[in-house]
Amino acid sequence: INTLYRYNPAFNRWATAPDGPHSLLLPADHADIFQANLEALPEDERIMWKRHKIRDGETLSEIAVKYRTTVKYLRKTNNLNGNSIRAGHYLIIPVSSKAPSSYALSAVQRRKTIQSIAGSSPGKTRIEHLVHDGESFWTISRRYGVDMHKLAKWNGMAVRDTLRNGQKLVVWTKQTPSIQKVSFRKPANTVRPISYTVRSGDSLSRIADRYNVSVNDLHRWNSINGKYLQPGQRLKLYIDVTEQTSESS
Repeated sequence: INTLYRYNPAFNRWATAPDGPHSLLLPADHADIFQANLEALPEDERIMWKRHKIRDGETLSEIAVKYRTTVKYLRKTNNLNGNSIRAGHYLIIPVSSKAPSSYALSAVQRRKTIQSIAGSSPGKTRIEHLVHDGESFWTISRRYGVDMHKLAKWNGMAVRDTLRNGQKLVVWTKQTPSIQKVSFRKPANTVRPISYTVRSGDSLSRIADRYNVSVNDLHRWNSINGKYLQPGQRLKLYIDVTEQTSESS
C-alpha cells in the first residue's frame, strides 16, 4: 500500500474517487501481476459497505462528512433523487476494508502524524479541541491564545480550510491544565446562528465574503445543489460577531 501511495501521491485516501477511470503508476516489474490479480478480484469484493441508520435531524451532508465521502455519491449509491432522507431508514456507505492506521500515507493518517509532533516543544501541552458549529481557526486560536496560522499548521491545514462539526484539532499551548479545562467552553455571544435570505445577484462567494466565512462552510451548513442560488432562498449561517463589519451586519 505504501508503495502505491509513493508512486501516486495524488491518491491520498483509502480508495480512489467514485468517478473514474483512474490511472495508477506501478513499478514495472510488478505491473503485470498487479493487473492480473485485480482482474481476478470480483467487483463486489473490491470495497466494503456499511449500513447507516439515519437519526432524527441528520442530513446527507452531515453523513457524507462523517464517512469522508460526498453527497453526490451517497445519492448515487442509494438511488436517491434529492437530499431528502427519513429517520429510521438505512443508507449503504462504502468503507475501507482495513483499519485507518493501515493506510499510513493517506491524508488522514499523515495529518495525525503532523498533529502529534508539529507543535511539540518543552513547556507546551497538547490539547485536543472538538470543533463546534460556527467555529473557525480564528475563534479557536483566540480561545487558546495561539497564532491562527500555527494552529492550522499543527493540524496539516490552511487557515481557509473548512472545519467540520465534531472534527478534532490539536492545540499546543503553554496554558496551565486548569486554564485548559475552562478554555473548552464556548465563549458567549461571539458565534451566532443567523438566517439569510438570498437576494437577486447574490452568489455563494459574495455571501461568504460578506460574512467572513468560506463557501465550503455554506455548503456544510445548508443542502445546496450546485453553485447557483435562487432569490428568496433561505440559508443558515454561523457567524462570529467580532469578525463582522458594518456592511455585513
